[in-house]
Amino acid sequence: MNTFHFQKPYFRLSTSPIIIRDNNQVEIGKVRRLYYHRVDQIMSLFIDRWAIDVVVESKDRVIRIQSKRISSWLRNKWTIHIQDQQQHVSFQLEDHSMVRMNPHFVFQLRGKSYSVKKKFANRQVTILDDDSGVAVAVIYYESMLPIQITRMTLELKEDSSLSPYEAICVYYILDLSIQ
Repeated sequence: MNTFHFQKPYFRLSTSPIIIRDNNQVEIGKVRRLYYHRVDQIMSLFIDRWAIDVVVESKDRVIRIQSKRISSWLRNKWTIHIQDQQQHVSFQLEDHSMVRMNPHFVFQLRGKSYSVKKKFANRQVTILDDDSGVAVAVIYYESMLPIQITRMTLELKEDSSLSPYEAICVYYILDLSIQ
């Protein structure tokens, strides 16, 4: 398993970059919350989950993943654009949650369908390959101490077609939409 670490900000509305590190504590990229307009940032102070958009970049800025929320009163959807030197890929992340405490997101990427699930009273998020039912990525808190509550670990399966940037982007959108 490939292991990556990052630390979430204490303030949910923060746009400061979150550094993604590998197992050797070497920086591989950044993720941050994005507001397209100043109005979105102001409205997010008053209305929870008004604007949930995320940008993920590799350290050398070769890979860039950007999400854009599609407005819907019934179900949340995001269009996620992945840009690297070879290709430009887009996919839709859909919220299939029945209850906010038990979120369930679904997306299709490179011909495979994935489910992102977080069970009630369980602090870990699992990204499952729907075809095989195998966990491709698991994101969990490193420690339960109050000081270290925001340190997260991503364990990515070695033969996974999902990159750590894509997994963290999907996780961060889920995390911002359920809190």
